[in-house]
Amino acid sequence: MNLKKVFFVSLLGISLNFSLHSQETSVQDYYSYILRSHQEQDWISLLNICEILIDEYPNTPFSEEALYYLGVGYYELNDYTMANNTFSEYLKKSDSPKFFESAIKHKFFIAESYRNGAHRRMFHMKKSPKIVSAKEDAIEIYDEVISSLPYHDLTARSLFGKGIVQRDLEDFRDSIETFQSLIKRFPKHECSIDAFMEIGQTYLAQCNTKNLNPEIIALAELNLSKFKMAFPSEEKISELEGVLVQIKEIFAKTLYETGKFFERRKQKDAAIIYYTKVLTVFPETPTAQLCEERLKNLQS
Repeated sequence: MNLKKVFFVSLLGISLNFSLHSQETSVQDYYSYILRSHQEQDWISLLNICEILIDEYPNTPFSEEALYYLGVGYYELNDYTMANNTFSEYLKKSDSPKFFESAIKHKFFIAESYRNGAHRRMFHMKKSPKIVSAKEDAIEIYDEVISSLPYHDLTARSLFGKGIVQRDLEDFRDSIETFQSLIKRFPKHECSIDAFMEIGQTYLAQCNTKNLNPEIIALAELNLSKFKMAFPSEEKISELEGVLVQIKEIFAKTLYETGKFFERRKQKDAAIIYYTKVLTVFPETPTAQLCEERLKNLQS
């Protein structure tokens, strides 16, 4: 009997005579304590007793369930790297694991933690530090959830989380495609409302003065139109309209700055063309008011 095993047997006060009791009885005693540790939320003890059972009785059905509880213990102690690895190992043990949906749910929340900034262990190893960005890992886990529970609420939420991470990584096209997939697969889900909003935000994130793509405006307008059609009474419509105005403002400001450039160079006619274009194409933007003032000065 190894020292860890001796320690926990004595700690629990379990009167086990390992020379007299059968292996099955011993396994059941350990499994009972696993359940007790889980119920009492004693996560450190849960990890240790699970490891003992898995090590001592690897070929029993209890070992498979102990692996699940081991993952739970790691998860509750915020060791998401080991939790995810353990749940993955558990899910591969059989074609129909007893705690299948619960394991997938835990993996989903691990992905959510990674999306929100939690780091994973370097090299995915138990004793390595938690210093590595886990955004890519989040996408991989979201994909596992999506393929495992294709019609489940968790899949809608996974598609949403995946789209956010892709945008964070500046994979704008993939992000928009993921959000659109969510809307198509779950058209009435509350996440679809947020997906329309995030598509607008993704188009906004794509706008930069160094490389403005005029197609973004048309795509953002189309997204808004589809949103109104899908959710005609949704309060967030006005918010998405505001995002579209922000996008147009970026383009309007670029034209305005170009007009000012020509104005400084005493090229009045060229400046008027740019200021007028802003008033014609982007009249609802704040920059349109500035252009109107510049035109009054130039034409006075």
